[in-house]
Amino acid sequence: MSKDFGKEPDNKEIAVESMVASRSLTPAVLLTWGKQQAQLDPETARHHAFSVLVAIAAAELDACLMQWAVKNLEATPYQAAQLLMLFRQRRESNSGVPSVTINIGQGEHIRPDTARLQSEQLMYMAFAVEAEALLAAFLLEDLEQTPEIVDQLIQEFRAIRGAVTMWPDEETD
Repeated sequence: MSKDFGKEPDNKEIAVESMVASRSLTPAVLLTWGKQQAQLDPETARHHAFSVLVAIAAAELDACLMQWAVKNLEATPYQAAQLLMLFRQRRESNSGVPSVTINIGQGEHIRPDTARLQSEQLMYMAFAVEAEALLAAFLLEDLEQTPEIVDQLIQEFRAIRGAVTMWPDEETD
């Protein structure tokens, strides 16, 4: 028996777990915060995850703006908060957002909206490739399956996700 048996769950911690719906065998994400729970489909969970990243960037910028106003404009925290409120109104209206690009090296630039889309896809692919590697190791080492069976299952996994396998051309001597 756990030493924490019978104690109230920590309502401050948010837990995130992968799961498979028992009846439909579809993927889902379970969010738990204390006694509250939410079961999300992957697309909704992905949307919320990226919304959190956007909120993090906004919070860091907001804090920076307030610190700058207090330090450089000698504003009171109240005045800095008013400045922040005006900035947030501008940000939320999306009016007058200048056209900008991000320097990604080697003289290449990319627009922020394109970077967000590509980073979302890259992050998803990175997690999926790690999952595939773990699955392959499990099948090969723990279940002692043949490489052909492992490859077949990985291809089925990719087809379910709508991923396209781009096999590199094998080099021949």
